[in-house]
Amino acid sequence: MRRRAITVTDSGPPLTAADLVVCAARIGRPIPPAYRRFLRRHNGGHPDPADFCFAGSADDGGSVAAFLGVNAVASLDLAGYQHTYRDRIPPTMFPIARDPGGNLILLVSGGPDTGTVYFWDHEAEAVASEPPTMANLTRIADSFAGFLRGLDNRW
Repeated sequence: MRRRAITVTDSGPPLTAADLVVCAARIGRPIPPAYRRFLRRHNGGHPDPADFCFAGSADDGGSVAAFLGVNAVASLDLAGYQHTYRDRIPPTMFPIARDPGGNLILLVSGGPDTGTVYFWDHEAEAVASEPPTMANLTRIADSFAGFLRGLDNRW
């Protein structure tokens, strides 16, 4: 069966390498190369197809409502999301997308799992007075490229 190519609509303005250096400084995290390339090509936006499976599952997953962008509208700004969720997600991760229900898609930006993509379930997060854990995270893909390849791979 042939998979449909992914298209991204409603992207923000084109980015330069300098824009991404500033963005990495604003979010306080390095941006893995595959995701930098994606941001240069698609500065946020709505993917089609948008559905994904969790790693190792053919039945359970979610959907990307929108990728976050750099210098995007406030409701979809990557640095704004990082600022809002910085104390609620593990310190080596940052949000790259959101789902329709208020959950996040996170990218690991440091350590041995750099580049791994996770689903963050806001309803199972740590209590506000406790540091974030991995308990509300589910691995989607071992790499950002793998995540993109897996969009709509569950149907």
